[in-house]
Amino acid sequence: MLEEQHPDPLDKGVTVGVLPRDYGFEEVTDVLEGIPGAALLAGTNRGSRQIRFVPQDAFVYASLGDMLRRRSSALGQVPQRFTLLDTGYQHGVSEDLPPSVKCYFDTVDLWKALRDVASYRTGDDRLHFVVGHAREACLALRYGVEDLIQIPSLQAFIQDIAGTDLHRQEKLTIARTGIVEQFGREGCISLGEVISGFEHLMMYIRQSYALFLAEFSTAKVRREVEKQNLEDALRLNKTLAEIQNQLLALPAALLIAGATVDASSATKSVAVLVGMAIFFVLMWLLVGNQDNSVEAIGDEIRLRRELLEAQPQGIADQYKGALDTLKKRVQTQLDVLLLIKWLVLLVFLLTAYMAVDALAGGSISHYWRDILSGTRVGSRS
Repeated sequence: MLEEQHPDPLDKGVTVGVLPRDYGFEEVTDVLEGIPGAALLAGTNRGSRQIRFVPQDAFVYASLGDMLRRRSSALGQVPQRFTLLDTGYQHGVSEDLPPSVKCYFDTVDLWKALRDVASYRTGDDRLHFVVGHAREACLALRYGVEDLIQIPSLQAFIQDIAGTDLHRQEKLTIARTGIVEQFGREGCISLGEVISGFEHLMMYIRQSYALFLAEFSTAKVRREVEKQNLEDALRLNKTLAEIQNQLLALPAALLIAGATVDASSATKSVAVLVGMAIFFVLMWLLVGNQDNSVEAIGDEIRLRRELLEAQPQGIADQYKGALDTLKKRVQTQLDVLLLIKWLVLLVFLLTAYMAVDALAGGSISHYWRDILSGTRVGSRS
């Protein structure tokens, strides 16, 4: 609004300007005197319509560098209003953004993003990045207009690192590690140094995050599924291997019982019957325990299939066939164990028959022999 602005020759901190005649001199000076805070007016001259004022109190600065030197709070927060005389930029009024001001805004945004990444702060102008127990980098809010440059990767850093919830802790650790690796030294580095090396830092972050994601790649999913499938197959085979010695004892037990049963000794026959009863109970419990183990494996396979179906369709379809094969093997093992149970029961019943027949003096076997002989005779006639 003021014309012919120039520094006061007697006081470089004061600027002199001429108020155009379109404005009432008293009205303008009254408004300026009524502004709370620092004394804005340094003097007026009604005749020449000159107004002397302190520029920084009016948020008017010779240049961006002048503002950053005079107003330290502007380093980390863009003022609500300010004017730069060298470019004519008025914040909140001017539509065209000078390149230097755009870089300044980006720098402030970078500082705010780094505050979210920092491990802790000391005051409003110190950020600390800690990795491990003895590795740390300190960042101070210091920079000048000569440090302001374009930051192409700034928005990627804000959106993908500082402001994201996806793998947040892992990304923060990667960013802190990169800052410590690149800028860790005695004392605090300035924000200006970070600006100059920021693109190199972002390259480190992208590469490290790519390595982290490789741990969750399709190849690893395939390896994990195949490994688990192999372990399940081995566990299924183990269910029968663990009781194979007991299974071999089934025919041996039948032979021993047949040779031991003696019709002339009731004590031997009772002993054989009791022994076979104990053998039957133990085998039944043993096979039942293996049956429970196989069912538990089947439950795990069903759960893994449910989790796999929650993955993207292309990934899930690759491994459903393997899980279906395992499911069939589980059912086969359950059928085999059921058959073994029936065989154990059959051996016990045959042994019990022989023992009871011996106790009855062979009358039961003679009875069945007579029936079978009568059947043969009838069939011949």
